[in-house]
Amino acid sequence: MTQATVSTDKLSTENKHLSSNGKPKIIGFVCEWSLGRNDIIHEDGTVKGYEHIKTIKIPCSGFVKTEWVTVAFENNAQGVFVLGCPLGDCHFNEGNFIINERLSQHVTRLTNRKTIDDAGRVAELYLGVTADTEFTQSLEDFSRYIESLPPLAAPVKKAKGAAKPASKAAPVAAAGGEA
Repeated sequence: MTQATVSTDKLSTENKHLSSNGKPKIIGFVCEWSLGRNDIIHEDGTVKGYEHIKTIKIPCSGFVKTEWVTVAFENNAQGVFVLGCPLGDCHFNEGNFIINERLSQHVTRLTNRKTIDDAGRVAELYLGVTADTEFTQSLEDFSRYIESLPPLAAPVKKAKGAAKPASKAAPVAAAGGEA
C-alpha cells in the first residue's frame, strides 16, 4: 500500500503542469470589456470546451502586471495569454497598447532568464465583444501549440524571507558609534 501511495504522489508531482483532462494548464487574463461573457467563460473561469484553460477577468488588459505572467508560470502554467480589446479600440483608451509593450519586454526577460523556453508560450489576443468564433479558434490554435512543446521544467521558487546577497557598501556604524 505504501508503494502505491509513493508512486501516486510522484505522479501528481511530475504532472502538475497538466490539468485534470490531461492537457497542459493555460492561464488567461481576460479584459471584461473585450470578451468576458458567461456563455463562453464559465463562472469558475474555465472556458467552455477548454477546461484546461483558466481565465481571470480584469477590468482592462492594461491592468495586467507582468509579474502575474511570471507567477502563472511559477504555478505550473504551460502557457499564458492576455485578451484585450482590439488595438486602437480600448475602453480605457490605451490599455491594450500598454500591455502590448509591457508583454513584449517581459517575454524577452522570461526567455533570457530561462523561465520559459519559447516566447510563443505567451500570447496576446485583441478581440472585440462579438468575436466569439475568433476567440475559440485562437484558443484552439494556442492550446495545440502549447501541447506541441515539451513541459516546462518545474520552477524554482524563492523562499519568502530568503537572505538577500550582501551589499558591497561600506559597513554601517553600530549603535554604539564604532564600526
